[in-house]
Amino acid sequence: MVTSNSWQRIVATVSPAEWAQQSPDEAFGGYSAGAAKRLLDLSMAGLGLVVLFPLLAVIALAVKLDSRGSALFISRRLGRNGRVFQCWKFRTMTQDVQETRLGLWLRRHGLDELPQLINVIRGEMSVVGPKPLMASEFPKETASRLRRLQMMPGMTGLWAVSDAESSPLTPYISPDDVYRRNWSIWLDVIIVARSMGAAVVGH
Repeated sequence: MVTSNSWQRIVATVSPAEWAQQSPDEAFGGYSAGAAKRLLDLSMAGLGLVVLFPLLAVIALAVKLDSRGSALFISRRLGRNGRVFQCWKFRTMTQDVQETRLGLWLRRHGLDELPQLINVIRGEMSVVGPKPLMASEFPKETASRLRRLQMMPGMTGLWAVSDAESSPLTPYISPDDVYRRNWSIWLDVIIVARSMGAAVVGH
């Protein structure tokens, strides 16, 4: 479990100067580690789509019946190396931008993000990674924060399960940078497990 204390211990090992010098392969510890992460993504996303297909179908139908509009909401996000892709989610708002009761429940349990399993299969996202940025936010990003674009954005990540905002961190340290510097298969598994636990309790 990534607690506030463990978060601070991780941060203590990070050198911001090293982040700026690392290539994507170095961030993963080598090409083979990057391939292992992709294999983990395909395994998790493939299994998730098979197991959760009935739930996905029920949610899609419920969204359609709950309010007018498509079951899916598609937004333009920044992927690896700044490549723009279409990120899929279940629609949680009406056409006049009001959150629906079903949408509120879906977001509370993270179920609106499940269509992104298809983005993972397509190689546009990772199960765990930096928070996906809206394409419209690109001009606002500083050079230091754009290092996150050396990795594929994630359905979940350290940004979703850590208590970073309440930690006494300096401004240039973000959960995405810490994740990039300390990535491992085991860390991905921990983040996925904690994200699933948060989804079950509706946090």
